[in-house]
Amino acid sequence: MKTDLLQASWQVDNWQQLPVVARGAEFGDGLFETLRINAQGNIPLWQLHRQRLSEGLVRLNFPIDSLQIIDRAIRQLLVSQLMAVVTSHQQYGWQVKLLVERAANSTSHTPVRGYAYHADQAVVLSVFIRPAPGFLAAHHGIKVGVSPVVLSQQPLLAGIKHLNRLEQVLARQQFSDDWQECVMLNQQGDVIEGCMSNLYVLEQGKLVTPLLDNAGVNGVARRWLFDQAEQLGMELSQGVIDLARAKHSDGVLYSNSLNGFSWVNQLDDYDFSPRSCEKAQHLCATIQSVFIQTISESL
Repeated sequence: MKTDLLQASWQVDNWQQLPVVARGAEFGDGLFETLRINAQGNIPLWQLHRQRLSEGLVRLNFPIDSLQIIDRAIRQLLVSQLMAVVTSHQQYGWQVKLLVERAANSTSHTPVRGYAYHADQAVVLSVFIRPAPGFLAAHHGIKVGVSPVVLSQQPLLAGIKHLNRLEQVLARQQFSDDWQECVMLNQQGDVIEGCMSNLYVLEQGKLVTPLLDNAGVNGVARRWLFDQAEQLGMELSQGVIDLARAKHSDGVLYSNSLNGFSWVNQLDDYDFSPRSCEKAQHLCATIQSVFIQTISESL
């Protein structure tokens, strides 16, 4: 089978290339993760993806056995004929978008209409598989701008990767042609994240990343960096960051689980000094090297 995109749904304990009706398209009632399967057929960051899924499943009140079903489905996916076909001859492995949705209705109750659901409505899983991109080169800085789209604040949804991504859709459409990312602010003007990435500022050799208690996604690469900070010999903390603080820092970095880490040489009309760029580039290269090694390693 020669294709660069496959879709499958988890049905009767097996992956089948058939669509499933669920509440994600109707209400955004669900979660998603974008996984990188490496050339050895492993998901090196799976435990961090799983951690975020677990938090999301609790927040959205999915059935208690949903995480176990996802575990079983992922194990089966990695050894399935589906992955055996697509993982061959792919340098950077494969990108798998996993959708976790609530079933359209319960099999043991009278059907409900609208937003309501029964507590036992099952988890529905789908995957979309395509070739993974290469990693960003750490020696290239990126240009970013401040998005005119302001993030709403909802503590019940902050941190998790739910299916309602309209703010990001709107923000991405507002990119200038020369932006590679953006800075998204909350209603108070605090820096929260990029459109597709988490954000960090470098100050006196220490990294600070925005608090995500009211808005934003707690990314897998961000979680990985918190786990690895001590080993990398760096200090990483969370804090409130406004735009002025970001611009007058020693540099700004971004992270994304597919691309890894990048650094900023221009933020809107502000050019970071050559010295700041040198610091940010050096730190980014160090982190990116370890991150790529983590991804590339076989479990």
